[in-house]
Amino acid sequence: MPLSSMAQMATRRAHWALALLVLSAAACGSLGVRPTPSPTTAATQSSRTITATASATPRLSTSPMARTLAGVRLEMRPRDVIAVLGDPPKRDVAAGSGLPMWIYGPIGLEWGAQGNDAPLYSILVVPPFAGRTADGLGLGDDRDAVRRLYGAYQIITQSASSMLVIDDVGTSLLAHVDTSGRITDIELFVGDPRR
Repeated sequence: MPLSSMAQMATRRAHWALALLVLSAAACGSLGVRPTPSPTTAATQSSRTITATASATPRLSTSPMARTLAGVRLEMRPRDVIAVLGDPPKRDVAAGSGLPMWIYGPIGLEWGAQGNDAPLYSILVVPPFAGRTADGLGLGDDRDAVRRLYGAYQIITQSASSMLVIDDVGTSLLAHVDTSGRITDIELFVGDPRR
């Protein structure tokens, strides 16, 4: 995928994050309630159990999403990524965020800050990437696969062109879909764009 397309996707993600932030703030203000994440620990809660939040609204509580895609893990350091994937063939700056971006063909990696030891913030895969997420989602799958594989998590955005999945600890997965409902790119990133 051309670099300009990767930059456009980073810009699109920044716009989604801003839109979700505005919508969340508006919803919280109109309800007079601030969403509170439920405490989740592997030792005390089993996967796929319902717990109540401070606002007494049921919330699906699950184990965190896998943070690995394309052989690398979110929050890895540059030296560790280079040990796995080698030196990046292309280095650039992500549009919108201005953060460093490394491009390995169909894999784009965005770093969380400027500097030599910044953590990996985002992993983006585009065609012809043939791998899958740890949960089995791949490019070309249909939007029902997102619901089936990630239904235990919060699916926040279900527009005609994208689906955003967020776990209880703030790991997010954004899948863009084409007009036929097939996944065209997958991005796994650190953080909850609603906050």
